[in-house]
Amino acid sequence: SASAPVIESMVAAAILTAAYFASPGAARGWRVDRARLAPMLKAAGPIGLSGFLVIAIMQSDKLMLGGLVGPDPVGAYAAAVMLSMAWYMVPVIIGGSAAPALTSLHDSDHAIYLKRLREVLAVVSGLGVIVALGGVLLAKPIVLLLFGAPFSDAAPVLMVHIWTGVFVGHVSIRTRALLIEGSSGVVMLLSAGTLAGNLALNWLLIPPHGAMGAALATLGAWASAALLLPLLFASTRRFPAFMLQSLNPIGWFRVLAR
Repeated sequence: SASAPVIESMVAAAILTAAYFASPGAARGWRVDRARLAPMLKAAGPIGLSGFLVIAIMQSDKLMLGGLVGPDPVGAYAAAVMLSMAWYMVPVIIGGSAAPALTSLHDSDHAIYLKRLREVLAVVSGLGVIVALGGVLLAKPIVLLLFGAPFSDAAPVLMVHIWTGVFVGHVSIRTRALLIEGSSGVVMLLSAGTLAGNLALNWLLIPPHGAMGAALATLGAWASAALLLPLLFASTRRFPAFMLQSLNPIGWFRVLAR
């Protein structure tokens, strides 16, 4: 269900907290500094809400597919989505690795910061395209190998859904950049817009096209998140151009040659 990732995060946080206080030398005399707490909560609030919105985006297609069409296609669709999303942690890891250097450059040399940001976007987009092409070519044998013939309907869905990763990767890096730039509120608004677009497209495309409609809706919503929604805000209007530039294979080879 959509609440599963939240529950997992809460359990993980509880285990880490218990492990900390059980460790030797752990500080137990903590006190709340209210002067610092308020601005921290104000800054973290939009990011926390954005995280819930992203969870809703990732789960809404399966929920709406089951509600609008019935349970029969949900299994094959879920199998396709699981394979499609298997690499989504890679952009997160790349973004986390690049964040310290980008933060330092943002504070010291904005021109170099933008150059490095475009290079990170090129790497993530290049990997996304390679993964998507591999998924298109190998979708059927992978589905048959992992799930068997009863899930063969997942293969064509995977061939469409896997292109979503190109845009998800871009949005992941863009989110890192916006946090560095102090635009957490815009991140929340973009996530809300993506969810609204995903729900609307699912509503339109699932009834006539079933699981394939859900895949197309997800792809359309994330493509809009990368290319259209940023045009609504002055702080993000450069990112659609960055997205298109990052799809140029010449840029990929330039980064590799560095």
